[in-house]
Amino acid sequence: MVSTYKGRFSGISGYLEGDPAEHFMVELREETSLVPSDYVLLRRAQPEEIPDEEHGCLWQVHPFLCEVADPSKILLDWENTELEWVLPEEIKRLDTVPGLWGVYEKVSRLPLERAVFQFEEQLCLDLGSGAREMATAALEFLLRVCEGTNAASCTTLVEDLSFVCERIRNVRPSMAGISTVLDLVLREIHTVRSPDASAAIEAVSRIIGRHRQDMESSSQTYTLTGHLPGTSSGSFSNTA
Repeated sequence: MVSTYKGRFSGISGYLEGDPAEHFMVELREETSLVPSDYVLLRRAQPEEIPDEEHGCLWQVHPFLCEVADPSKILLDWENTELEWVLPEEIKRLDTVPGLWGVYEKVSRLPLERAVFQFEEQLCLDLGSGAREMATAALEFLLRVCEGTNAASCTTLVEDLSFVCERIRNVRPSMAGISTVLDLVLREIHTVRSPDASAAIEAVSRIIGRHRQDMESSSQTYTLTGHLPGTSSGSFSNTA
């Protein structure tokens, strides 16, 4: 966006040509010299439309978030004059292209953290349900997390679900059944291995769904040493 936003900070960006999942790698290589072995794709969000009143247009942004192992490998091309690493919240203090903070929010873990906070509040305010009902609600919440995840890798997905389970189990520590169910689910989730994010989401959702069905079909009460029936022990890129 050199022709329209000179002097403003932005993510690595460019005009979309072809598949966004492939083109973002082209932009990264052109503007930073980074190749796929230099970074890991963590998250990918749905396209975001950003209105630009200044130039009278509507940008469609395809957000990707990557982790760079060695920032010293970054070599800026002619389109950029300056590189700055900042904490995410500092984006709001910079003079940026339109919508940069909102795009970052969408492709970060912030939406998940907010959803977890709201669910924690629901559990805290629920004084009528027992451990079994809350464990069932926790599994349903995990399924919703999978449905709305922006994780672009199996590793990121598992890390997100581990974060969710850790937060939920701490809401009602005296209800051992909640921790039992979550521990059993996580044990299986950690065995999922897939280079494809969609396949990982599908596999993890099946695991959670099966545990949810087991909860519905069983009348047993679970403790920390119990088990569920039927289970085994065992940088984003802006494109327009």
